[in-house]
Amino acid sequence: MGGATQQGVETLILCTLVASLAVIAGIGARWGSLFGMLAMNTISWHNPMASGGHDDLIANGLWILFFVDSDTTWSISSKLKTGKWCCTTLVPSFARRLLLFQLIVMYSSTGLQKVSAHWIPFGSMDALWYILQQPTWAKHNFEWLAPLFPLTQMATLGTWLFEVCSPLLLIALYCNNPARHSSMPKWIQRILNLPFLTAFVLCGIGMHIGIWLTMDVGPFSFAAIAYYWTLLPTKE
Repeated sequence: MGGATQQGVETLILCTLVASLAVIAGIGARWGSLFGMLAMNTISWHNPMASGGHDDLIANGLWILFFVDSDTTWSISSKLKTGKWCCTTLVPSFARRLLLFQLIVMYSSTGLQKVSAHWIPFGSMDALWYILQQPTWAKHNFEWLAPLFPLTQMATLGTWLFEVCSPLLLIALYCNNPARHSSMPKWIQRILNLPFLTAFVLCGIGMHIGIWLTMDVGPFSFAAIAYYWTLLPTKE
């Protein structure tokens, strides 16, 4: 592209926006995903101080979408090929499963990296309190939280537990099959009948909305919530 010049960077940003529109509208989405990933990584890796984990999360999602026809239905491609916006052509489900696995890996690895006295039970659990007092992270002035320190402790503990326990969702989804229930003890069947998926979605999206409202972490919350579509059953 002519090197790391202002014009080169601006051109890459423009190309990335065009690729994004192709993915959103569903026309040439496979190649839009690939080119968007390459262009975005080139921009973010050029200046590590301006990037973050959300860039990797977006890039990983685009890379997986390159291997599946994500514009099969509800897309301009479907309208051009079939004359209808909605198409019933089946597509492989491995991409959805990989994206869901990526979400769980992100949560669990983040939770394991937070094994410190500032996060875990029986510690001070003051991580969120300090984060919200740092201008680097906080969107607003949160000095008014001083009398509500126990509330930030509960939020800290809840965040950590949600992340480290996230792999349990994969176990629940695998075992939550009526064909497998008959061979399991009754007490396990009762546990599996609990609304794990609903609880996970409510806790996860609630957490990300809270992060978006209080912290300056770039597009992380939106990138993570985009992965939640993979939690919908195949028929939906």
